[in-house]
Amino acid sequence: MEARGVIPEPPVSWRDILRWFGPGWVFAACMIGSGELILSTRAASLYGWAFLWCIPLIVLCKGVSTMAMLRYGTLTGQTFIEGIWKNKWLKWIVPYCMLASFLYLIGIGAHIGVTAGTFNLLIPGVLSPYNWIFVVVILVALICLLGIYGVLEKIMLAFILIMFFGIIAVAVLIAPPLGEMIGGLIPRIPPNASGDIALITWMGLWGWLGAGWGPTLGYAWWAKEKGAGMYQLKSERKALVDLGKEDRMRLKGWLKPVYLDLFVSYFITFLISTCLYISGATILFPRGLHPKGLSLVETLSAMFTETFGSWAYYLFLLGSLALLLSSIIGVVDGLSRANREFIKIIAPSIYRKISAKGLLRALVLVAIAIPLFFLLMFQKPIWLLLLSSLMFAPAMGVIFLSSTYLCLKLPKEFRPNRLVILITVLTAIFMVVISLWQFIIQYLLI
Repeated sequence: MEARGVIPEPPVSWRDILRWFGPGWVFAACMIGSGELILSTRAASLYGWAFLWCIPLIVLCKGVSTMAMLRYGTLTGQTFIEGIWKNKWLKWIVPYCMLASFLYLIGIGAHIGVTAGTFNLLIPGVLSPYNWIFVVVILVALICLLGIYGVLEKIMLAFILIMFFGIIAVAVLIAPPLGEMIGGLIPRIPPNASGDIALITWMGLWGWLGAGWGPTLGYAWWAKEKGAGMYQLKSERKALVDLGKEDRMRLKGWLKPVYLDLFVSYFITFLISTCLYISGATILFPRGLHPKGLSLVETLSAMFTETFGSWAYYLFLLGSLALLLSSIIGVVDGLSRANREFIKIIAPSIYRKISAKGLLRALVLVAIAIPLFFLLMFQKPIWLLLLSSLMFAPAMGVIFLSSTYLCLKLPKEFRPNRLVILITVLTAIFMVVISLWQFIIQYLLI
């Protein structure tokens, strides 16, 4: 017998869809981090406009590949981790995801360090860079320990607005040459490429530009908190085959706002990444400047001061600070929510003994303590960074492939189309291959 009137009405009008938006704000603010600020700007400083075409291509491939994860959750009310755990051949992916999360958190230590350095540039002489580290950690802890998704959503939207004013405004003022920008959208090998360095730079963009492991994993739980589709039913979830025609139509109708939310988040990422690339190609490349890490932020800020005045210096630093801080907050929150579900699945007896909110707060503290520990204890943790880089892209590929597999197990009318499947599979395989190849050429051959 068919169940009727179970699925809530999806937002249909543009006004209602815009009101529903939220997970995409968190996702965008989280995934726009040091990869965009450091890697895209440095690639532009090394090769001018030659790598600009990578940004739209990477954003397109990663955006499409994330659709399966959101599709499965919206249609079933289960995260892809729950779906994987029910398949005996795929259960190994859950502990693998936990390991990848741990390794990703180690890398967040570098983000904390760069954020502390940016604070020191913005407010010099007040604290030492070392003490700013603890200011960053305390700010992240205060926001994430609240554990309230609605508050997180509003904070991340504020960060995005600051990024727009701080980074996009400066890029527009630069007035980049339109002809060279258009030429940069044509795929090509940089004319001044020097062997493996250009290849490593290109592969680094693929690994870190756009959503990384933390934001991608966290997005599934932010959509769950927002209540997309079947997520709203919680304990009253119904099997897709038991839904009536009206409910099936409503459920499929939820895919529109979910995908638009995803599209907006990746469009914001594309826009800000492109503006950062413009800054590097217009300001640094003609001067032959190739700074790294925090010195890149400092050099760019100094160039803006020279060109536009001191207000541009502070505007760019403020945008960079919002970009870096929001990425740390998003990763800590997203991975803490994901790890809570890992515990619920793997150790249900432990999960039942602790309140959900208490467990989330404990995991937030762990997620902050791990990067802080490695940042303070190791000046150059080469072996940790090596292991992290080796695990990062394959883990992304595993998420994309497993989510697509789960979607293919759904009734035919709910499955993704063939083009989405093809792009997702190719992107996943490519990310696995480039991570292994980067490991070989960067650490074994050079």
